[in-house]
Parts: sequence; structure tokens; C-alpha cells
Amino acid sequence: MNILWVSPFLPSPDAAHAAGRALARWIEWTAQRHAVTLLCRIEPAERAQAESWSARLAGLHVQEFARPAGSLAIARIATSYARLGRAANRLLAVGGFDLVHVDYLESGLALDAALPVPKLAVAIDELARPASHRLRLARGARAR
Repeated sequence: MNILWVSPFLPSPDAAHAAGRALARWIEWTAQRHAVTLLCRIEPAERAQAESWSARLAGLHVQEFARPAGSLAIARIATSYARLGRAANRLLAVGGFDLVHVDYLESGLALDAALPVPKLAVAIDELARPASHRLRLARGARAR
């Protein structure tokens, strides 16, 4: 099976977060049995680490993403998810994939539902948890 795997971050067995470590294991296991192409965002310092995936995968596509700060950070993050989805659409439109696997629902927001490729979305709540916490702490409608 030829799988396009979409992730908002670089999977790594050394990741500081459990999701990154788990995702690295899942992709490693899947790539032993199927042709996996990984599409993910990377931070500038991760380029060499990302390239280390090349030998184990059928394909690797990365989008550089510097973690934003300031009042527009949320908008920039949301835009990066849309950009990731559009990149997935371009890869899927070329054809050849039997399945698209999307980690974190936000990563699949811009996927074209009309593309005739089965889609598997894994809802991992790590990104929603901090936002939910900030919402509980926010005071007033503007802050929320």
C-alpha cells in the first residue's frame, strides 16, 4: 500500500513529547510493510534530522515552520496547518496514493474531501489541551 502520512511536526524517537516518539515508532513500523511518504512541518534546526528519514521512506516532503510568537501567533499556526493540507492535496492530486493518514485533525482541515483517496484522521488531543487550558483561564469575551 502507498500511504501519504501527514504530520504537523517531525516524528522522532528522541522527541521531547510522547506523541513525537510514538509517531516515529508508528511510521517506522508501517514503513517496513508499506511505501510511506511523509509530509510534515519542521523547525529550521530539524532539517538534518528530517533528512535522516529519507532512507527509510518512499518519499519525504517538509515545510519549514518557525514557531511564531506575538499577537498573531495563533493565526500563523492556523495558516501553517492550511498550508500543510494544501501541500497534501497537491501530492494526492498527482495520484499513486492508496491512503492518506493525517495526524492531528488540524493537519487535515484543508484536505480536499473530493479527492478519491481514503482518508484516515487520527485525533490526537495534545494540541487542543493547551488551547482548552487557556480558554478556561481567560477572563472576558475578548480574551476567550
